[in-house]
Amino acid sequence: MKAEPVVVDRVEQGAGDGYSVIIDRISQDVPFYRAYLKNAAISGTAVINNPFWWSADEKFFNNALAVKIGVPVPKTVILPSHDRPPDTSDALSVISNFR
Repeated sequence: MKAEPVVVDRVEQGAGDGYSVIIDRISQDVPFYRAYLKNAAISGTAVINNPFWWSADEKFFNNALAVKIGVPVPKTVILPSHDRPPDTSDALSVISNFR
């Protein structure tokens, strides 16, 4: 088991990225990460600091959920914002990575 920063360049709805556990310390400030973490959670990753507290009506999450239950939806990806809020980093933390 090892801990390392999460690396995200794009997120495909309903597709996992191999992380077992992610500790969220940024999604309250950056909506992209909130969507990423919700997608990770429905793909089997344990997310500490539940991103679902924010909202359940986000289109990307709804599409990712539809993919998981077999409802056809257009393929969708999200990309991180070019600029981040001050005092934030582009790194997320992960406890275990089994890619």
